[in-house]
Amino acid sequence: MSQDIEPDPFAEKVTPTSKPEALVPVGEDQKKPTQSFEEFMKKPMPTGEVSAERKALISPLELPGKQSMPTSGPSYKTLGAQLNATQETANDLKNQLQTPNLKLKQSQKYLLQNKLTEANANLRSVNLKLGVENPPEPVKVSGPGPIDKFIAYVSNGQNQLESAYHQVKNLNSSGTELTPGSFLEIQVKLNKAQQQIEYSSVLLSKAVEAMKQILNIQL
Repeated sequence: MSQDIEPDPFAEKVTPTSKPEALVPVGEDQKKPTQSFEEFMKKPMPTGEVSAERKALISPLELPGKQSMPTSGPSYKTLGAQLNATQETANDLKNQLQTPNLKLKQSQKYLLQNKLTEANANLRSVNLKLGVENPPEPVKVSGPGPIDKFIAYVSNGQNQLESAYHQVKNLNSSGTELTPGSFLEIQVKLNKAQQQIEYSSVLLSKAVEAMKQILNIQL
């Protein structure tokens, strides 16, 4: 006697598997770069120079913590460029100090005196490390007011910068070599002076701008 075979209750629920999709090799689904690595590396990187608009927005309190060190190797060329840049900042600072009827708060006077004194001390160290036997003496104050004193500080710094620049030119033309350690030490001192002068310039520009706003309101 034959036994009846019961149908498989799961047979109808099983669906045939679909054909597997072709695998895409790793990396082929990504976009190819539009330029080579060499071309990318040749592009100039943005400089760290502060624009006039950005400078107006910078708080002097931001500057002490961002002392940028020169990125290129030490050389007479980099020293000369750094001295020129610092001289330009000192010129701007002196022009700001000559603003008619300029008045400063006591706190601003205190900060300016400290920063300019420190800057001149660092610049004198730069001259001594470059081999200048008699760095320029401090400029005498020509007037009784604090502004005259600050102008004398800046003038002294300008003389120190000019002396250092001429010494760098002489050392370069004579073929005199400095050790990498000496170059670095000079750049550190110069960088500190540059930051202190920049701090003073930003601080003073804010004082001048505030004074102009008050005058406009009064008018």
